[in-house]
Amino acid sequence: MPLKRKRKKGRRNSTFMNVLGSLEPNWNCTRNDGTYVTVFAPTNDTSCRFLRRQCKSFKAEEKSVEFVSLVADFKLICDDADKVKWIQIIQSGGSVRRGRKRGKTREFKYIKSFQLIGSIIGGHMGDHLGRKTIFFSGQLLIIITSMMSIASRNWIAYASIQGVNCFLYGVIEVTSLTMMMEYTSNKYRVVLASAFQWPFAYMTIALIAFLTKNWQNFFVFLNLVSSPLTIGFMLFLESPRWLIAKNKMDKACDNCK
Repeated sequence: MPLKRKRKKGRRNSTFMNVLGSLEPNWNCTRNDGTYVTVFAPTNDTSCRFLRRQCKSFKAEEKSVEFVSLVADFKLICDDADKVKWIQIIQSGGSVRRGRKRGKTREFKYIKSFQLIGSIIGGHMGDHLGRKTIFFSGQLLIIITSMMSIASRNWIAYASIQGVNCFLYGVIEVTSLTMMMEYTSNKYRVVLASAFQWPFAYMTIALIAFLTKNWQNFFVFLNLVSSPLTIGFMLFLESPRWLIAKNKMDKACDNCK
């Protein structure tokens, strides 16, 4: 019977965003006669038909998964299963289909246009208002929007807030890189530009997800860790090169001491 089949073993997600958006639990169905039955994940057409016709209500069995994702809280299955992709599209700002096929499916690659727009606008803001000001403001707003995500009551609210968060990430990415490059002499700029930390970030995110077990607790813990770091950014000095470009020679000399 389709409702009793075993879940696929060894199914893992490559990044935390995929876990956050698409890890599906088993579902506890309350039937019209008051009895209960477990619908095992992943759901398909047969199990979705059963949920619609035979279940008075259903809820996620949180103990059936290692991490409680958005799918469990917002019930993004069956007719709403495509909302997971919409969350990724809205957060990234758009999508494009790649031409290469693998088997019977196509791969999709998301264009982070919100981040691109944030980088363009953030560059101009940094030029006019200062690298340090925009960098610190962006970091602070990212924490605020991340905490706002916890209060989301539906997938639209979550995706919208994360879209703003992605825009802010583009702002601080270009501002922080510019500021660090202006801090550094020509001799070491190549080293600075090559010092990416994505692998460490993915490992840290995986560890936090393992410890928190829930997407809301994950955001709480993540922001508690990053808040002291954001306060430490206040100790940064403004870029001397930017101060010189703005004819603020006295402040530039003070920052170089």
